[in-house]
Amino acid sequence: MRRLLLCVLALMLLVTTGCATKQKPGFQSPEDAARTYLEGLRDADFDRMVSTFAGDKAKIISEILQQYAVLFSMESGYYLPQNPQDIRDGRAAKDFITQISKEQNAPKLSTLNVLGFIPLAKFSDFSPVLGGLKLPDSYFGEGAIDLLAKRAKENGADSIAGCIAAFELNENVYLLVLDEYQYGDKWLIRQFGGFLASFMYLYAGWMGLVPLSVGGTDAGFEEDTFREMIASME
Repeated sequence: MRRLLLCVLALMLLVTTGCATKQKPGFQSPEDAARTYLEGLRDADFDRMVSTFAGDKAKIISEILQQYAVLFSMESGYYLPQNPQDIRDGRAAKDFITQISKEQNAPKLSTLNVLGFIPLAKFSDFSPVLGGLKLPDSYFGEGAIDLLAKRAKENGADSIAGCIAAFELNENVYLLVLDEYQYGDKWLIRQFGGFLASFMYLYAGWMGLVPLSVGGTDAGFEEDTFREMIASME
């Protein structure tokens, strides 16, 4: 009986220790989550990309593939031969990406390079460099802050924050605009574009992507100045 009791206590200690050391999902900052997502995109690591998100996995898979389709079109000038919107299974998603990567005009994702991040509070400094792309002061106003707090609470999060990453792919420069959830001290991506993109009047169909220098149609984008400003933030 005593031996049985000792075994039970040892098992309870093992379980308790395991629970205590188990890491919460998420990242130390919104930038860490965004960088991990883009590195997953670069490495064709679909599981890593999914791990950066909060929410329903089927919806996450669908949104990632939709963004992939947008990036394919921006890079190649062609639409994908099939619409991935209805794919919500991880295995099917991986098969789809593998198949599309063999297309003649598929973007060479292995060349993707994360350039850095734009602090939202300093976005106005970038506006002339980004061809006039703006983030209005109202995003930082009391009404917007209250709405974000309400949305976060409705979804079990502590807060929502916007994040803007810059990356280069095949010598073209893009922004990736995201909304992210905070859970305690961890961050996860909420969605592409989202609340932040709506304030910037970005087209929702771009799935958070903003092409700055694709095919020479840069609309006033000052690439050299932009790279200097981004480099100082790494």
